[in-house]
Amino acid sequence: TFMAFFVSRIGVTAVAGHQIAANMVSMMFMLPLAIANASSTLVAQRIGAGDAADARQVGWAGLEIGIALAAVLGAALAFVPVLGYLEALAVSVLGVRLRRRAADRHAGLRSLTK
Repeated sequence: TFMAFFVSRIGVTAVAGHQIAANMVSMMFMLPLAIANASSTLVAQRIGAGDAADARQVGWAGLEIGIALAAVLGAALAFVPVLGYLEALAVSVLGVRLRRRAADRHAGLRSLTK
C-alpha cells in the first residue's frame, strides 16, 4: 500500500506490523462489503420483478447477515490474539497497536477494539 512506503522509513518491524494491521482491516472491510453487494443485487432483482414485499424481506435478511458477520469478526478481532500471526513478538505487538489505531479511523471498528 501507499502507507507502507512511509512506514518503511521506520524499519522492517514497522512494515511487518503495518502489514498485519492492513490484512485485518481489509478482512473486516471486504467481507461485509461482499454481503452488501450480494444483498443489493437480490433486492434489485425483486424490485425489478415487482415484488416489493420480498425485496424488503431480502434486504432485512442481508442486513441481519451483515450484522452477524460483523459481530463474529469483531469478536475474533477482540479476543483472538495476533501473537500467533508471526514468530517475532515485536512484530505482533506492533501489529496490535496499529490495528487499534486503524480502528480509531474507521467508525465501525472503533467500538469493537476497545
